[in-house]
Amino acid sequence: MTCTVEQRQNARDCATACLGEPAVEHADALDPATDPTDRWTVELVLCAEGVPPAVSRLLSLYDLTIRDVSPQGDHWRAVAVA
Repeated sequence: MTCTVEQRQNARDCATACLGEPAVEHADALDPATDPTDRWTVELVLCAEGVPPAVSRLLSLYDLTIRDVSPQGDHWRAVAVA
């Protein structure tokens, strides 16, 4: 898969925007070399069960697709790819 400047910017902007949501405790944009999907990825740590609608809308706004949502101890982890 090829990496585009637009995908990189979308992932970074989305991670920053998600941090403004109360349910998001941490957000990080991972580059294709770091992430096993070989794509720009946003990893979220959520203090809500699953992905809240406001966060889902942000992911959609930045053209990211949810790849995984799973419980991680007391939190939830969501992974979305560009």
